[in-house]
Amino acid sequence: MHGSGSTPPVRSEGVVVTLRVLFTACAVISCGMLSCVPLFRVAILLGARSTGGPPG
Repeated sequence: MHGSGSTPPVRSEGVVVTLRVLFTACAVISCGMLSCVPLFRVAILLGARSTGGPPG
């Protein structure tokens, strides 16, 4: 019932390095996108104030 099961597939060193770089890049890019949101909000609010109304 609780046997060892099948062994996981063996990955080459290049695949492991590629996956690590991909996951790190995704984390950095998503943090960068999330950190830009408050700056965009401030820019939109200041732009709306200088034109006299909401954009649109």
